[in-house]
Amino acid sequence: MAVLCQVCELRSAEYTCPRCGSKYCSATCYSSHSQRCTEAFFRDSAVADLKSIKATEGQQTEMRAILERLHASRLEDAASHSSGEEEGEEEIREGELSEATIRRILARAEAGGELEVVEEDLTPAELAAFHAALESEEVGRMVQPWVPWWTLEAARDVRLGPRGLSLIEDVSESEPSSSRSQPGLPPPPSQPLLPLSALTKNPPSPLLPCILPQLLYAYCYTLRRHNGEPDVDALGAGETLLMLWPGTKDPPPPSPVHALRQTLADAVGSGRGGAPHAFFVAVVGDAVQLLRLGRSAVLLALVDAARMASRARSAAEDLEDDAAPERMRQGRKAFVRQLAAVEKKLVFFLAWANELDDGTLESLGDGLALFLEEETANIKAQNEARQRPPATPVPVITEL
Repeated sequence: MAVLCQVCELRSAEYTCPRCGSKYCSATCYSSHSQRCTEAFFRDSAVADLKSIKATEGQQTEMRAILERLHASRLEDAASHSSGEEEGEEEIREGELSEATIRRILARAEAGGELEVVEEDLTPAELAAFHAALESEEVGRMVQPWVPWWTLEAARDVRLGPRGLSLIEDVSESEPSSSRSQPGLPPPPSQPLLPLSALTKNPPSPLLPCILPQLLYAYCYTLRRHNGEPDVDALGAGETLLMLWPGTKDPPPPSPVHALRQTLADAVGSGRGGAPHAFFVAVVGDAVQLLRLGRSAVLLALVDAARMASRARSAAEDLEDDAAPERMRQGRKAFVRQLAAVEKKLVFFLAWANELDDGTLESLGDGLALFLEEETANIKAQNEARQRPPATPVPVITEL
């Protein structure tokens, strides 16, 4: 017997919220089922992501200079304070690290340790202030927003050759033009793409146009999730990519719209980062825009996704068991195998997409744009419903 959706109570439930266990029928119902459910996801995911970030040597040098300047500034402020303040009492302004915390971080760096701020460095008050900043989205506002490359003017003008290589040749450079990218765009393939006939003797499956939008969605979502810098946390980017990557055991989707609707539901159902439903729908717009840009832009996205998977796999292979994140110590080998499978699938899709014309991809994008408009209209209707004042109850007159 089918279980009824616990949100709209109209359709049968096909999905289960991974955190609270609520049954729901669609991405729209998941988005509205519980604000409290996603708040905890936002806090947990943000803290986990910040813990996983490792600073480069240059970033550590810059951070050391910042902390030393702050330390010197504190000393100057302390010298200028009136002598009426009690000795040993430290004035800490909201949002700043205490003097003791700064000294502790600098001392660890001078002893040869990494210059990073970890949870153990913070006092209970500093940690509480950090969590409050996460919940108020203050941390998100401090991060410079990333501009997706497919929204740039250069993305509309990029043209790759018949084998996927760049058509731009700069004779003043010794670097081969095939490995150079236009400003703001990911590099094109470094080697000529194989013809599809070299990979399979069978005709292309009719399911390929259904799967391609799913691959583009996973790629765009990963870039947006990591603010356009997946290399900062290669392992985390690989995990994000795999989370939405279509599996070989999944039932074949009947159409591109059904495939992308399932991917959208999976993204919303993951609850990662506590992002609003509009964010996940916006990534649908990213995939549609890439398709409408045509063959060259799609090839850049697919080859960039392959590089992303390759870097994540290399990072996992280079990890020592005792240095691996706790979440990966048990399943690291499976993680590497899955990323290798992603790279292999992308080689096939690069060969297939390279033999498509711009019109075919644009038509695919136009068809999915109708689904995007439907989801956008649903969000608009939900927002209007939330802003609408509640109806005044009609008094009931009871005759005596």
